[in-house]
Amino acid sequence: MLIVTNRKRTYEFDIEYGYMRIYRCAIAESFGVGTEYKRATRWRITDKEFNYWVALIEEKIPRSLCKFLFACDSIANFRVKQCDELYYLLKSAKLPKDFNGEFTTYGKTFNLHKAFIEAFRIGRYKGVGVEWWEWW
Repeated sequence: MLIVTNRKRTYEFDIEYGYMRIYRCAIAESFGVGTEYKRATRWRITDKEFNYWVALIEEKIPRSLCKFLFACDSIANFRVKQCDELYYLLKSAKLPKDFNGEFTTYGKTFNLHKAFIEAFRIGRYKGVGVEWWEWW
C-alpha cells in the first residue's frame, strides 16, 4: 500500500501497487510508449534489456514523465518544477478507452487519474512538491 501526498499532507490518498501499475501503464500508453514500458517493467529481464527499453522511452517523453513512470514503488519525491510539468502532462493525457480510473481502497472510491492530477496541482501551487511512500 502506498500513500501519495503533498509534503504538507494537506491532500493524500492511498493506492495499492497493482492499481499504480495499471495507472502507469495507461499513462505510458497515452504518450505512445505503452509497449516499451510494459517490456521494460516485465519480470525477469536483464539489466541490458531494461536499459534498452528505458533509453527508447526517454527519447520519446519528457524527463519528468519518465521519472513518474519509473519512480520506486516504495518511496519517491517530486520537486515543485516536476509537479508543474506532471500536472500539465497528466491533465492533457488521453487515457485508453478501456482504462477504468475508478478504484476503491479502504472503502473509499476515487478516480485515480483525477487524484494524481490534484496531487500534482497542489504540489506545484503550494510549492511543496509530491511524494509517496510505502506503509503497512
